[in-house]
Amino acid sequence: MTELADVATEDLFLAIDSPAKASVHEPIVHQKGKGLWNHKTWQLPAYIQHIANDLIEKRGMSTGHAIAIAIAAVKRWASGVGNVDEGTKTAARKAVTEWEALKAKAHAKTASKRAVGA
Repeated sequence: MTELADVATEDLFLAIDSPAKASVHEPIVHQKGKGLWNHKTWQLPAYIQHIANDLIEKRGMSTGHAIAIAIAAVKRWASGVGNVDEGTKTAARKAVTEWEALKAKAHAKTASKRAVGA
């Protein structure tokens, strides 16, 4: 919880150039080529990738921890919490929408595999 609070104090730092960061993918340093949830062509939303990479590089966080913190921060900014401007809120909302769509897609694939195997 401390890391999340620390990230909140750096909202402006992490949110700099939000529209650009939300548009251009930057694969996670330690996951290049692996994809998301074992799907090589899937990747996290661009904005989440940028924030997670900043946390890995600047704070030495593990990949999983940085991704979790990045997702939490983006959700918070999308809801308007934190010292963020409209560009950041828009970028965060876009990332949250993409994230939720990826989760739904992954759950649908898992459910269909289970149904076939049943």
